Amino acid sequence: MNQAKQNRMQRIPQGRHAGRQVSTSEFVSANPDGTVSLNWSKVPAPTQVYVAEHATAQIHRGAVGLFFAQGSDGKLLTRLELRYPFEHFYHGLWKNSREFHERLRKSLEKYAALAPDPAGRIDASGDAEQKAYMCVNYNMAAQTGSESMMDFYHVSPRSSYAYEKTKDLSMFEFDPKVRVQLTSFEMLDLMDICDRLAEQLGPVVASFGPDKKED
Repeated sequence: MNQAKQNRMQRIPQGRHAGRQVSTSEFVSANPDGTVSLNWSKVPAPTQVYVAEHATAQIHRGAVGLFFAQGSDGKLLTRLELRYPFEHFYHGLWKNSREFHERLRKSLEKYAALAPDPAGRIDASGDAEQKAYMCVNYNMAAQTGSESMMDFYHVSPRSSYAYEKTKDLSMFEFDPKVRVQLTSFEMLDLMDICDRLAEQLGPVVASFGPDKKED
């Protein structure tokens, strides 16, 4: 294997690390309605990091696919797909990012002269030399100037079911998956796409989800 390809493989997450599940007692609290609240200042950061040059999102095979990629000359070298359940995407990622989205848009107004040429964008959902996939259903996002990041986590259906039945917080296994670093310009484009997807999903999932009771 040549060195360049080996280096690319080291940059793309290949899956969870053994023993990465962490105790939730310090950052998860139960709400009276049965949902949980997270203290993001204490949530452990993922140890895996992916630096993305391009990002997009689309409904893809029964989930919302968040695609992050590296590439040049119109070709993708690596691609990371994070599969987000419809309900968690709408009630979690999208609803919880409304203020962040607007602050991001206003913050980037002063960088307008430095915005990248849209002609240089590559579709991050396209084929790539190397691909990786992860299931996620929680995230937090942050931005400082022209730099942004998103941390992604997963709570398994088994863990969610066990907590729902027992209300025992020790059953709520919160698994850090990956940190994605990207420019604030790419983050804004991704948030705009998520906005359009939420409009499409809303009529179907607005009445049920992680913070709703299903019939």
